[in-house]
Amino acid sequence: MDVWFDSGTSWCGVLHQRNLPLPSDMYIEGSDQHRGWFQSSLLTSVAVTGSAPYKQVMTHGFVLDENGQKMSKSLGNVIDPAMIIEGTKSNVPLGADVLRVWVASVDFKYDVSIGPTSLSRATDLLRKVRNTIKFILGNLYDFKLNDILPYSELSELDKFILHKLYLWSQNITHNYEVFDFHQVILSIADFISVDISAIYFDACKDRLYVEAPTSKIRRSCQTVLYILLNEIITAISPIACFLAQDAIQHLPNQLKQDPKNFIKWFSQNKEWHRPELEIRWETIFNIRDEFNKLLNTAREQKKIAANLEANLLIKYSETSNLMKAIKSFEEEFTNILVISKVTCQLFSNDDNKIEKLGVHEMELKDGSKITLYLQNATGCKCPRCWKRISLQPDLLCTRCDNVVNK
Repeated sequence: MDVWFDSGTSWCGVLHQRNLPLPSDMYIEGSDQHRGWFQSSLLTSVAVTGSAPYKQVMTHGFVLDENGQKMSKSLGNVIDPAMIIEGTKSNVPLGADVLRVWVASVDFKYDVSIGPTSLSRATDLLRKVRNTIKFILGNLYDFKLNDILPYSELSELDKFILHKLYLWSQNITHNYEVFDFHQVILSIADFISVDISAIYFDACKDRLYVEAPTSKIRRSCQTVLYILLNEIITAISPIACFLAQDAIQHLPNQLKQDPKNFIKWFSQNKEWHRPELEIRWETIFNIRDEFNKLLNTAREQKKIAANLEANLLIKYSETSNLMKAIKSFEEEFTNILVISKVTCQLFSNDDNKIEKLGVHEMELKDGSKITLYLQNATGCKCPRCWKRISLQPDLLCTRCDNVVNK
């Protein structure tokens, strides 16, 4: 029997005779099969049934060694997947998830190279995702499902992160639907490194570690952490399935549930979509970037040793609607900068008398101008939260005193 006729009628033997759906959702093969299996399957199916045996066709390239050469036993450059997963005498086992992440991270439509360098990148990404999940799990130890706050009671920062999560989940969903798995990996890496680790985690540590355990501001943060955990596990589960399973198994006892109920595709709650937050928070991050330059300069000049030794005074004009909005959450702004205090005030005639370690003028998107003043924190170090806002040395600040003695 002709080999192409034999393989080309596989739709009949595999699908039709087993009462499986016909046409198949997808045929997957190498890029050399357009005039091979794909075509012979199409010809035989059209001749018999009048339609194609598949809804979609996907082609992939071939795996080359790290130098871009075709693998062959004679060259001795064949990389066995089992060696990557289970390891060898000279190489540590990387596990199936690392291999799966590597596969997803490359554009499979073209020939791809594999070697220690590319596998190391996959390992690093998986480690970042694992560390992110560990941080979230560690801060949900006292959180119960009935502690979840409604959206209206969340803090401004938490609402902004949910807005970013909404956009991210839409992007992830789209890339999965069009089989752009390498874009999925890029989106996961970017979201975790930039939005979650570099911004949100730093800003929420003060709330998680210092505020009263059952306070609304802490529960607001834990609510978002729980949502983030669910969505991150959902995003990685088709690729890093073992890590996803591991994360679910390590949920605190009060949060454990059937994985089928925990992993549901992104809710994409439209209430989270708040484009107006983008402008405010883009302004905050621009201010943060400029302030960090002042802070780094002061450190280099030995004027300041640590972030918590600093305060930020922002002077703005009465016409700045952006700054009026930002002034309403100075405490959150303080935590984002990881300093002791942020104060927002209107410009005055005495501004030239302000004591400062550094100063920077900048223009906001609404056209208004502001001035940033880096100042020494004038209070004493609180032994609990470490912010320089205590009235006396070794004395708890007002907030910590209230929490401890509540």
